Amino acid sequence: RLAGRHRRRPEVGCRIVGMETASYEEVAKQLDQALEFCAALGLADAVATSRFSTYRASIDRLVEATRGPRPSPISEQIQGDMLPYLTALIETTEFTALLPFLSSCNPDVLRPKLRDVLRGPELPSEEDENSNQARNVLFELNLASKLWRAGLKPELGEHPDVSCVVQGKALLIECKRPLSVRGAKECLSRARRQILAQLKKRQVGARGVIALSLSKVLNRGDKLFGYDHEAQGREGLHQHVRKAAARFRASWQKQPNDIIGVIFHVITPAVDRTTNLYVSAQHMNIHPLARDGSLDHRILRAFGASLEEMWNADPARAARVGDPRS
Repeated sequence: RLAGRHRRRPEVGCRIVGMETASYEEVAKQLDQALEFCAALGLADAVATSRFSTYRASIDRLVEATRGPRPSPISEQIQGDMLPYLTALIETTEFTALLPFLSSCNPDVLRPKLRDVLRGPELPSEEDENSNQARNVLFELNLASKLWRAGLKPELGEHPDVSCVVQGKALLIECKRPLSVRGAKECLSRARRQILAQLKKRQVGARGVIALSLSKVLNRGDKLFGYDHEAQGREGLHQHVRKAAARFRASWQKQPNDIIGVIFHVITPAVDRTTNLYVSAQHMNIHPLARDGSLDHRILRAFGASLEEMWNADPARAARVGDPRS
């Protein structure tokens, strides 16, 4: 299982998201609201066949299991095959947390992205390069939502996937979600080409940032990250991200001067052993690539500081859902 501690401070500062407990009923209500939002955009057919509709049925079974005496046939069945239910909870929590940001987006830009998000296999372990677009786009929206909450006014697009302005300088962010370390190297090369092509079309002074989700590299979809308290969990995830990134350090450390930073992000199912609650755990490391003290370095530090301030000010730093013993 995922675990670990470290003694070094995060490069920019990242947090496990969430401290607020949500009941299964609340999670189901939030999912209904998100799916209604999608349907209102003209995606009712996509909603009906979506993996999130399957997740909604799984959450209903969890609600049913917790309302009756335990153990019961349904609770024993869930406990014997918990992975689909845990996936339903964690992915629903990630998706529904985006709703305030999604409501602020241009519907015409957002609609095709949400159509992609609604697709994809039920379990992450069932993904391959032909079916991972749904979670790839979800990563783009997750990152953009964080920038939005940090007050950075992100814009969604195709290339770049996300852009924002920091202290008057445009940042073009290409998001990639590799399935392996080898895939991460290929994603870096592709992101570099895409950013450099876009920079030629932008105003002088624009810069690029590569965002890599290491979620699938660290967890194929069959692991649970366990920790005893938030500080331990935060440090453990930080160490895992650092170790994973170190496996292909040579590929990301040397970039053209116009690419000034790399973001590493992970989201994984977790369990807080102290409270015995499932948690959607997220962590982000931001690595500046520009020379210390340069304008580009200061820009990326300001970008990271905005995200860190948002995370530290979040009154609900954990979307905790349910009880593993249900």
